[in-house]
Amino acid sequence: MFKKTIFIYCILGVAILIIVGLISVIFNINTQLNEKEKVPEEIIISENPHYELELVKADLKTYGYLSDHVIKDYVKAIEECYEEYKVPIGLMHAVITIESDYRFWIEHDLVTPKELGYSVRAVGASAIIWELWKDTLITNKVADLRTDLFLPYVAIKSSGVILRYLIRDEAGKGYDNIVNRVLIRYYGAYLQSRYDKTIKITSELWVKRMNAYLKQLNTLKKGKIRK
Repeated sequence: MFKKTIFIYCILGVAILIIVGLISVIFNINTQLNEKEKVPEEIIISENPHYELELVKADLKTYGYLSDHVIKDYVKAIEECYEEYKVPIGLMHAVITIESDYRFWIEHDLVTPKELGYSVRAVGASAIIWELWKDTLITNKVADLRTDLFLPYVAIKSSGVILRYLIRDEAGKGYDNIVNRVLIRYYGAYLQSRYDKTIKITSELWVKRMNAYLKQLNTLKKGKIRK
């Protein structure tokens, strides 16, 4: 009788170990599946926005013509563009550096966008052509007048809206190099020089990273703006 009882307890012990093992395997499988499902979201937040903003701030402090107040406005606007429109901080910084080196007071050289058919000047740090983008900027409540684009904060927020619109438009067409398409359209004409300048101040690897980010951004439909 005693031996039979021991045998039964042994069988129960083995059964419990098997059940615990099965539960552990199932839990691990579910964990792995959940991690796979989260991959796109992890890619979206793989940037370290605080670190990248600090890099931008450090760069801006090397410009002798920008006051602390103006730098603060720039950094705040870039951060909001990332949070609201999901425009990568590195992309924003590259665009403004290429277009103006953050000189907010300038009017740019005359250009003739094919969408307009006449010559105009882009203005401000973001080099935005008001005649081309005014409806989009007014609709998204970031600027009301052409002269608003000379304000550092408004210039960056306006650039964020335009970049987000172009990202959505170009990503939807299935291009592999979304960065290239966005940058050559940004100025209101298909200028390859904008992309070439970006490569000079960044790298091919940086562009690949941006393209991966933008494709995921478009898939998850983050950072919506109104056309």
